Amino acid sequence: MTAIVNGRGQNYLLVGESPTPQTEGDPRAWLYPYNSNSAMCLVQYMGISVDQYLDTFARTNILPFVPPIVGGHRSFPLMKARPSAELVLAHADAATMAMLIVGKRAACAFNWAKRRGTILPIARVGYLHWYRVQSAYDRRRMVRAAVLPHPKGVKRWWDLHENRVRAAAFFESILG
Repeated sequence: MTAIVNGRGQNYLLVGESPTPQTEGDPRAWLYPYNSNSAMCLVQYMGISVDQYLDTFARTNILPFVPPIVGGHRSFPLMKARPSAELVLAHADAATMAMLIVGKRAACAFNWAKRRGTILPIARVGYLHWYRVQSAYDRRRMVRAAVLPHPKGVKRWWDLHENRVRAAAFFESILG
């Protein structure tokens, strides 16, 4: 897990997959969204300013490194991501933050639950709905979380007008 960069609001933890190749090793990548294309897309989709983004969200990536390219696509090493996801979950739980997890690959690193002890397969976790994420080690630890479509990988999702309307309502419920 990379370091958690705290916003001033402290209500939400925005969890990304990994740094981009352009920002690997730069701890400012999530601190300053203009260093990351994905973060700038999220700012745009949320309809907020960079300052509001910085104020509202604490930010981290599950992986502190850029995954390798395998078979022409960037892989996501799930076995390396799961221990980091547990650390992210522990931080969010201790700080009583809700998590916004960017992308299904990042979401796969967590255990999704309807209720304590009932794990949902990731295929049943929809975008922009609140669920509970449960610790693999401590079943009492559960954090409210939602999955956002990745602004780069699932761009087609963001291109549909009805999805943008749904996302705007979701972000409005968070941002007020």
